[in-house]
Amino acid sequence: MAARNLTWKGFGIDHWLATASQGRDMMTAELWALLREGAVQLSAAAVYGLNQIDREVRAASATPSGAKVIIHI
Repeated sequence: MAARNLTWKGFGIDHWLATASQGRDMMTAELWALLREGAVQLSAAAVYGLNQIDREVRAASATPSGAKVIIHI
């Protein structure tokens, strides 16, 4: 096997999520507070009402990876 000069860079969060319940809970509470205050905005490809679930499913399958389709109840 030939040696390759490979570099892997990434962010592994799985272990932290499994072991840092107090930190995770504090982070989650802070994020929800920022969302409520409007300090953080989440982009969405589309927003549908619950009565438009059929349109939402079609839109979700047609949006690019990572785009959010939201059901507003």
